[in-house]
Amino acid sequence: MAQSRSQLARFSTLAGLSLAAVFAAACDSGTGPPAPGGTKPDTTVVTPSRDSVVVTFDYNRIEPGDTVRFRARVLRGGTVIDTGRVEWFSGDTAVAIVDATGLVTGRRFGAVTVTARSGSAATASPLTVVNVAAVTCGSPPGRVTQGVFDSAQVWRRADGPIQVPKDYVASTLRVEPGTLICSGPGVHISAVLTAEGTPSQPIVFSALVPGQPWGGLAGGPQHLRYALVEYAAIGVLGPSGADISDSHFRQDGLAVYLNQGVLRNSVVDSCGGVSSVIMSGTFQDDTIRGGGAASLGYPIRVLGGRIIGTNASAALRIVGDRQVVEGRPIRITGAASYPAEVGVDDLLRIWPTAADQDSLRGNARDTLLIRGTLSGEAVVRTGLPWRMNGEGITVSAGATLRVEPGSGITGPGSNNSGGEMVVRGRLVATGTADAPVALKSMLLTLRGVQPAGSILSDARLENVTLYSLESHPVRLQRVTAVGGSCSYAPNCVNAFTLGSSGSRISDSQITGGGSASGLPALILAGDSIIVERSSVRSSLSHGIVTQGNNLLITQCEISNNRGDGIQVASLVRINDCNIEHNTGVGVSNTAPAAVDATRNWWGDPSGPLGPMGDGVSGNVQFNPLRIQPVVIPTLSLPQTMH
Repeated sequence: MAQSRSQLARFSTLAGLSLAAVFAAACDSGTGPPAPGGTKPDTTVVTPSRDSVVVTFDYNRIEPGDTVRFRARVLRGGTVIDTGRVEWFSGDTAVAIVDATGLVTGRRFGAVTVTARSGSAATASPLTVVNVAAVTCGSPPGRVTQGVFDSAQVWRRADGPIQVPKDYVASTLRVEPGTLICSGPGVHISAVLTAEGTPSQPIVFSALVPGQPWGGLAGGPQHLRYALVEYAAIGVLGPSGADISDSHFRQDGLAVYLNQGVLRNSVVDSCGGVSSVIMSGTFQDDTIRGGGAASLGYPIRVLGGRIIGTNASAALRIVGDRQVVEGRPIRITGAASYPAEVGVDDLLRIWPTAADQDSLRGNARDTLLIRGTLSGEAVVRTGLPWRMNGEGITVSAGATLRVEPGSGITGPGSNNSGGEMVVRGRLVATGTADAPVALKSMLLTLRGVQPAGSILSDARLENVTLYSLESHPVRLQRVTAVGGSCSYAPNCVNAFTLGSSGSRISDSQITGGGSASGLPALILAGDSIIVERSSVRSSLSHGIVTQGNNLLITQCEISNNRGDGIQVASLVRINDCNIEHNTGVGVSNTAPAAVDATRNWWGDPSGPLGPMGDGVSGNVQFNPLRIQPVVIPTLSLPQTMH
């Protein structure tokens, strides 16, 4: 008897429940009307043929009288050859009919296949018509039950509507198809539960008093099929072993909270002010419409589904890094904010290809919230940029992160706080003049031994602090780097430290860099670094500080910096540059050896010592000099921040 009484306590303290962190991480607000939609997305079986037919749909679980549009494409060798030459058939017109355009209408309860045919190629897709119509708990009650029961219990349809005015605890409980259960405010039904209905006779768990939620199904494990759970605080709170399929949750505070359970081919409709689903285990071919997010934790199998029109800050949250043990794409559309918050390796496990990631488009913010460690190769897609979240991003040794033209990565905070991206593999961010890549508000650290180095080409950087360290050279080509309203912090300043030999800056601009506390815009700390056809302007401190040897600064503009134009403490050549209008001297040399600073324009035809010249300090060789500014090749640089 004590064991039965203890089942209610398990409602809030499931043994070994690993989802507390998931629940905490899911805390976000968001309300609004639900979006229209249905259930299970895009599940098809293709008949082998020279051609193939690919069928897509938003959901395939409807009620009698409802409609859903099926769409088909005919492919040959992976290329679309026709979108209109398709015939549609229903396997049972008594259950559902389909017209010539693929519009399916439910007629009565049951299961049916909808087939799209083009020549000898055909694809059959399952459709279920279910009875989830509104229930009436206000009708004359049948059986009234409450309390604690040691023996196995059965609730029969003939005894309904069954009223549960107070908490109910049983060792085991079986519910017959077609049974209606109406529970009082705050009431929990706690048992090892088996409730398996049918499409025509679902089992319904609802609220006894309209507008006053009941508690939900606790204890467990619960086994539900063809069940409707509505108006509960938490629809199902299940321990390891809970198995829910072909069921419907609507207007629940939180639909499902499962620890190592299964949620399969089910609908969660307008549930959750914060989250609709919190679980680990298996999430397979489910649909979430409106309401809160799906928050999934380790270990989780994400095997397809659809999320439509949620109001949370991210429609899908994979809490933590490397949580997904098996993945298949989920389609996310109509979200009020971001489609997904996910670790980078988990992103690739669920949506491995560009075509898969297209299923994340169509939201208010088509941007992915990304964190964690990349162990393979990932691409930041055009039109689907990343925003770093939480602890930032690490690219492991041997891994490669590529950024497509027009896309980019942004730090997690405002201009006063950025995230860190550590690259021990490679970063290849290559845009075009019309579609530059964009990096914003971050600390970017390139580390490790990487002979090929990293590349930023045709890129715009805003408030990015970049370090190239150890043996990881970087090539900056046609890069525009700007500072903004960002007080000095290590992760949010437009400043560059190139500490790896062989790095190179070409055809680039660094403007508004450094900090008033003394951080220069550009530090050349490695050896054999070249800066060519580039400009360093308007730094809050010195423009360039050199620390490495065998450096070359050529065909550059160093101007309007609040400190010295160039501070030299190493072996460097500075030739064919415009050095003018700096608050300090043009070149300051603290090293004993002379600096070759010949063939430069100093702001005055008489050179650095002229009345308008920038001046020099230390051992600087400036003759011969130029008597007019150097004509530096016109730079075609990206100006647009995406």
